[in-house]
Amino acid sequence: MKRNAIAGRTFAAWTALEANLSWWMREIVDQRAHGTTGELPAVRFIAEQASLQPLNNRAPFEQARELSRRVQRDAIVEVDTNRYGVPWRLIGEPVQVSVTDGELRVHHAGREVARHPELDGRRQVRCLPELRLGLQHLPGATQLVLVVMRHAMAQLVTQLTTQRVAEVACNGLLEVGLLGTGRSECG
Repeated sequence: MKRNAIAGRTFAAWTALEANLSWWMREIVDQRAHGTTGELPAVRFIAEQASLQPLNNRAPFEQARELSRRVQRDAIVEVDTNRYGVPWRLIGEPVQVSVTDGELRVHHAGREVARHPELDGRRQVRCLPELRLGLQHLPGATQLVLVVMRHAMAQLVTQLTTQRVAEVACNGLLEVGLLGTGRSECG
C-alpha cells in the first residue's frame, strides 16, 4: 500500500477509487521525502504556492504535434487519414507538418508553404486552388507527366552538370509534345 494506491484493492464505484487516490496522495505521497529534492511535497507546495499563477482558462501547455511527411504524387500530405494539398512543385519532397490549435501548417526548407484548418473526421480532402497554380490549365495527362518529370529532375540535378540537366529537361519536353518537334528549340 505504501508504493501503490490501488494494488490488491477493488472499488465499488469510480468515485470510491478517486476518493482513495486523493487520500493516498495527501496522506502517503505528500508526507514522504521526494527522491530528487529530499523535501516533503506538501511542504514544498506551500513554499511555491505564492509563485503560482492562474491559467485563466488556457491549456497548461501548447498542444502541438510536429510531423515529417513526404509530398505524395498528387501534391498531398496525409495526416490522420485526411489529405491536405500542398504546392505541386513539392511532389516527392520531405516537408514538416505542425498541427496546433485546430490548424495544420506545412513547411518546406524552413518556410510555410500551406496552411489549412484541421479536418474533423476521417478520409477528407482539403486542397486550395492556389496550390495548383501553373498546373490547372494544362491537360490532365500533361500534368501527370510534368509531376513525374519534376521528381525525376530533382534526382538528376544532384548528379549532372547544368548543361546536361537543361538538355535532359528539353528532351523530356520534346517527348511529351510541350515543345515543337525541332531540336533547335533545345538550344
